[in-house]
Amino acid sequence: MKNLLPLLLMAATLGGAAFAQSSVSAPLPTPQKTVAQVPAGLSAHASAPRYTSGPVRLTLSIANASDQSQTLSAPRDNRQECVAAPLVRVLEAGSRSVVYPPARSGNATMCAQDMLIKEVPAGGSLHLERSLDLPAGDYLIESWFSGNAADGNVKLPAEPVRVTVW
Repeated sequence: MKNLLPLLLMAATLGGAAFAQSSVSAPLPTPQKTVAQVPAGLSAHASAPRYTSGPVRLTLSIANASDQSQTLSAPRDNRQECVAAPLVRVLEAGSRSVVYPPARSGNATMCAQDMLIKEVPAGGSLHLERSLDLPAGDYLIESWFSGNAADGNVKLPAEPVRVTVW
């Protein structure tokens, strides 16, 4: 018993020190948020047929009013069925409930890691198209380009378009 008491005291002391080291932690570093910006001279415009009976064909036109060509790149988005551009959000008109992208209860889709790389010529435009299968109804479609340019992260939003599918 005499030999056991010092051993127990030493174990209690070391255990307390180990507990103190593990319970006191340095604050975690906060991740740096990169704010997406709109590069000078670039603008986006969305268009789609107002009435349709089939898939909605959305076109996002990116215009470059500057005197230099701009290279844009975008990865595939796993929340958008692996599409790189244009990205969309479809809202039911009136209720503004989100129809697309669907709320996922499980894992997001795994996409290829390739990049969409397009150049917008100086004084010209670039057209990106996407087809959406929507059930019959009245919708607002928000669309944008989100990716990279020479200025870093960019987001080029377009005005929403209204579509009726019958």
